[in-house]
Amino acid sequence: MTTLPPERDLPGADRMVDDIILGAETAEAAPARKPYLPYLALAASVTLVALGVVAVQMMGNRPTIPAGPGPSSPSAPITTVPTTPAPTTSSSGRPTGPVTLTAQLGETVKTRYFDVTVSALEADDEGLAWGAKVEVCYAATHPEQNADGTTRTSIDQWYFSVQDGEGGGPGEWVKVKNFSSSTRWSPVYKTKLVKLGQCNTGWVQAEPGSPDLFFPNLRYAPADFGDDIVWNWPGTTDPGTPDRPTGPVKMTAELGETVRTRYFDVTVTALEADEDGLAWAAKAEVCYAVRHPEERADGTTRTSVDPWYFSVQDGEVGGPAEWVKVKDLQPSTRWSPVYGTKLVGLGECNSGWVQAEPGSPDLFFPSLRYAPADFGDDIRWVRPER
Repeated sequence: MTTLPPERDLPGADRMVDDIILGAETAEAAPARKPYLPYLALAASVTLVALGVVAVQMMGNRPTIPAGPGPSSPSAPITTVPTTPAPTTSSSGRPTGPVTLTAQLGETVKTRYFDVTVSALEADDEGLAWGAKVEVCYAATHPEQNADGTTRTSIDQWYFSVQDGEGGGPGEWVKVKNFSSSTRWSPVYKTKLVKLGQCNTGWVQAEPGSPDLFFPNLRYAPADFGDDIVWNWPGTTDPGTPDRPTGPVKMTAELGETVRTRYFDVTVTALEADEDGLAWAAKAEVCYAVRHPEERADGTTRTSVDPWYFSVQDGEVGGPAEWVKVKDLQPSTRWSPVYGTKLVGLGECNSGWVQAEPGSPDLFFPSLRYAPADFGDDIRWVRPER
């Protein structure tokens, strides 16, 4: 049984009890309700405020931490934008830099600022004059145009490749304005100021006056803009990018056939022996066709008998032939001119007879070989059977 603590006397306690009883007797009955709910709500609000104050005070004693990114809103989902390489053409469909290519006749080439078309490459009946029908249209404003919105077009940007059909050798680009002018085709392409959307049309032409000169290619190369566009006469190739191998050439060639290596054109037209079979010779020509990185400072390169070999067989003893350098054999001068050491510039040749005189009719030289150690080529020719 629980024992209550002894009752304590409070000052005025009896009067307080009387007042409570009196209040209970005089109070009118009120409708049933829960008078404690408003007080509970108020108490909860006060508690929340107090907790907030305490939290702020606690935060004030802590270092500040930068807020991180909040969660994304459902109405604005995060999207990943793929990256793409920078375009080579602008939104207008034009290139953003210089154009370098070989175009077809009739094809319109778009550069940054112009549309360029060559529709014909022709020569007159005698081969004394050459013409190209061209059109250049001002298609997009460039920053260096004239104050009145025009830009200058002329033959300054045009070149013909020139080849000597008699002398041979690679073609060279020559500005059209440096040739004797021609008026065989009409209208003549002249200097003209054009506005945006306007064109300059006519025949770019030259009259060298020699049927030995051949103009197989046309080139448009405005120095101000860096474009370099080439058109080829049907059946020809760009002289700036000849059809040459990109590595060492290894083959057996026919007599009279010119073999193109990376840097030289090599031809052997004859393989002979004297009547007594004591001396042997090959008529050879080596032409410097494309510059190689090891040429001399003056633009020449050395040619000699060093890359040349004869195959040597002993007709009496038999056995397989062996390659022997021509310079290691007994020299001969029975054929003229002798193929010797020569420095040649681009387009020049070394021609003559590669020859040796072993002095024995039992030695047989059935084959010739060109194998320059510096370039790795290995070309062979076989003496025809008689």
